[in-house]
Amino acid sequence: MYMKYIPILAALSFATAEEKSFAVVNFNDCYKDSKLAQHEREGVEMLQTQMGSLIESTQKELKEISAKFEDSEYLDTLSPQAEEELRAKQDGLQERLQSYQEQLYQIMHQAHYQAIYKLRAAVSTAAQKIAHENGFQYVLNQESCFYVDPELNVTTLVITEMDREFDQEMASAQEAQDGQASLEQAE
Repeated sequence: MYMKYIPILAALSFATAEEKSFAVVNFNDCYKDSKLAQHEREGVEMLQTQMGSLIESTQKELKEISAKFEDSEYLDTLSPQAEEELRAKQDGLQERLQSYQEQLYQIMHQAHYQAIYKLRAAVSTAAQKIAHENGFQYVLNQESCFYVDPELNVTTLVITEMDREFDQEMASAQEAQDGQASLEQAE
């Protein structure tokens, strides 16, 4: 397991503190503080809210049907066929509820994975730019180090670069959307 760190440690052992040939980034801080991460979390929360409302409405409907089965007076007024239809509806709602819950779990898992993937790519791109601008040969994830001189931490620079890139992408997307809306109005 630790064998994958040997090349990194060997390369770093040749670097002196004055050279500052490497820096570190705290990925957790990037996840917590960057605009991209916030945007991705909002997207995940929106999906969760949408699926949550489907689950909630299905649970409400299921609760209403279950209440009918607990009301013996109501059941006495139903024909055997109507009672059977009500049971079938209850069973269908239970299956739908279970399906929604499974879908929610899968969607949340996939959305979280995609958000982490996007964030890792953005951190990598920003770290690469910071490394080139500051003459670093390596930018490591701080989690792989037991101790790092705080002067070598470039997390703030990386987050700033990520936020700048995110703002540019959002502005470009807005321009494209505005352009599309103008075309649609012209038609």
